[in-house]
Amino acid sequence: AVNAVLAVLTNLGVPAKSITTSDYYIYPKYDHTTGTYAGYQVQTTLTIKDISVTDLGSILTSCVQAGINEVRDVSYYCSTYDAAYEQALTKAMETAKGKASAIAKASGRSLGKVRSVTENDQNTSSRYESVSLKAAAADSSLDTANSMNVMSGEITIEADVTAVYSLK
Repeated sequence: AVNAVLAVLTNLGVPAKSITTSDYYIYPKYDHTTGTYAGYQVQTTLTIKDISVTDLGSILTSCVQAGINEVRDVSYYCSTYDAAYEQALTKAMETAKGKASAIAKASGRSLGKVRSVTENDQNTSSRYESVSLKAAAADSSLDTANSMNVMSGEITIEADVTAVYSLK
């Protein structure tokens, strides 16, 4: 089944550098009715990375057709995270300045220069989004025209800063 899946991935254009055997287990199998040894069972886990979300549904469907019987996790990486985070930092500073200006005005003063800025803990959970999926069964009746739908959705990227201003 693993060789069939690897062939499918290759035929779908997934580069070999994107495919990793991430876990490999061999354990004894017993006939529980007789209590006798019945051979070994092998479980192989493949990790595939750098797949476009638009191709993922048809790739999953094809792999299930080829023999995969479990899909554990799909993780999305925000390829523009760093740029989006920088934009969020800029907006956070603009918001801090606006709030500081309002406070200064309400106190009868005007806003002075920035004395210090601290970037607070960065929540990187939006860098990776995980979704647990289970392939219902290795059903050979699945066809790629009716592939599993995988929707990327949206993620929120936030920045939190503390800015200290002097007042005039």
